[in-house]
Amino acid sequence: MKRLDVFSMQIVTKYLVNYTDFINVVCVSKKYQYVLDRIRINPIQITPNNMKLFPNIQTLNLFSPFDIQLTNTTIERLQFSYPISYDKYLEEKKHFNICHFVKYTKTDREKCGNTIPQNLYCIDNNCFEDCEQQVIKIPYSVRVILDDAFEYAHIREIDIPNSVTFLGDNAFDGCTNLTHVALPFSLKYIPPLTFNRCVSLNKVDIPSSITGFGCECFGRGCGIESIVVTPNICVSFDAFEYSNLNHIEFVGQSIIADNVCNHCLLLKSVKMDTTVKIIGSYSFYQCEKLEEIDVPSSLQIIENSAFRNCTSLRRFLIPQGLLYMDSLVFYNCSSLEELNFPESTKLCGIDTLTNCTKLSALTLPNFNRKLTFATNKDEEQIVNKFGYTALDVVIDVDDECPPNYTNEEDKIADEKLHEVKTNSNCNEVVLYNLEQCKVFDFHEAEK
Repeated sequence: MKRLDVFSMQIVTKYLVNYTDFINVVCVSKKYQYVLDRIRINPIQITPNNMKLFPNIQTLNLFSPFDIQLTNTTIERLQFSYPISYDKYLEEKKHFNICHFVKYTKTDREKCGNTIPQNLYCIDNNCFEDCEQQVIKIPYSVRVILDDAFEYAHIREIDIPNSVTFLGDNAFDGCTNLTHVALPFSLKYIPPLTFNRCVSLNKVDIPSSITGFGCECFGRGCGIESIVVTPNICVSFDAFEYSNLNHIEFVGQSIIADNVCNHCLLLKSVKMDTTVKIIGSYSFYQCEKLEEIDVPSSLQIIENSAFRNCTSLRRFLIPQGLLYMDSLVFYNCSSLEELNFPESTKLCGIDTLTNCTKLSALTLPNFNRKLTFATNKDEEQIVNKFGYTALDVVIDVDDECPPNYTNEEDKIADEKLHEVKTNSNCNEVVLYNLEQCKVFDFHEAEK
């Protein structure tokens, strides 16, 4: 403290956050007793407790709409450090007041037009909802686009500048005329439902800065036809659910998320590299046009209903390292021709082979041609054709029954599987953390 002169201490006070910190500065040394008199703009919020702390401020810094506005004769202007509407900004500008966080609201647009003005920080919730203008240019000053900003807008193209660092949920939801979007390098995350129901969207330029896809960000009829999921991207469940995808490639992904391509009725091609270890539940459920898939040798777990109702699936080469497969994985895969499971694979649950009527070759884990896993009556008929005997035929399934282990090995295998599945939750944890990262929390500021 002895090395700081009064001027240096005045600079330090800009970074103090508590009322008591300023009191301590004044008390710590006699040479600082008048340092607060030198401050010309309040660095903290004015409250009844500290109204007299900064007697000579010339610019009153307001941190919320409810801040105390001093009537000191020394105050020359106001500085708004919280979001205000564009209409209020125009009014304050006449009085030479400073506004850092100006947002363009739906009311502003209806009053001032569809051309977004300069000097804006934020495009507010529902600002361009159902707007009929087809081309919208966003100024470089804009950093934040909030939830539903362009929902159901008629835009065909939009230029998002590199200044934008945050998109809210549903930002372009229902923009049925939107054909092409180039996302900026400043963006880190595509939030939930961003391009949901963008049926005409056929191209999205995804920069290398993107680290996460939110839930249904390309879902519900989104027109995008092809996409490559790179190693730096963490994909949420349902990311492409009900989309018009024809091709998807997973690179550097250890887990294929649950429901990721659920009901992608046009999906024909899926590629995975050798980093994939787990295919999640319902990942490719009801992908009716998917004919074959090259499964990597690294695959260890296929979860419940992963390829259920893939009625065109003909070829599925099961890797030798597959440890576990849940129930209903190939349920109603009526075109499937061949399945060869290694002896080390544990099959759990029934309906794995139900309605797989075109199987011409089938190899199952067995003991003297006797199956050690449960089947139903339909599966029993299928396995009997290939010389297997089903010892445990389930007629009525009670999902709430606890597992009944016939031997200690099954129990140990289930415990090991639970450990692997627990590790698989890393995708959801990382994605949850990403969703918490806000550039500027306008909702909190407005409170």
